[in-house]
Amino acid sequence: DPKTPFYTSPRFLPPTKIDNCKFKDAIISHGCFLRECTVEHSIVGERSRLDYGVELKDSVMMGADYYQTESEIASLLAEGKVPIGIGWNTKIRNCIIDKNAKIGKDVVIVNKD
Repeated sequence: DPKTPFYTSPRFLPPTKIDNCKFKDAIISHGCFLRECTVEHSIVGERSRLDYGVELKDSVMMGADYYQTESEIASLLAEGKVPIGIGWNTKIRNCIIDKNAKIGKDVVIVNKD
């Protein structure tokens, strides 16, 4: 309705970087890093990071409030810690992933009856 507009804050984020991914019925927000992943029937929030082999299906990923640099990520991994985003070969189905979530590699999260 033109008489009652609503306003949002601009984010000024870079475009999402997509490297050899597969999408089906997905919404991808700005500023994401997606590497060789599969996203089906899902929403990926701003600044999200999905690594190699990730499968995200029927899920909502809220995104992140800030970026971690490649050097910060390498340092965290060297210390055995998990950076923000979803790690290698992780499978997620029917889930809502909160903001700034840190999910490691080779994890399976399935919400089922």
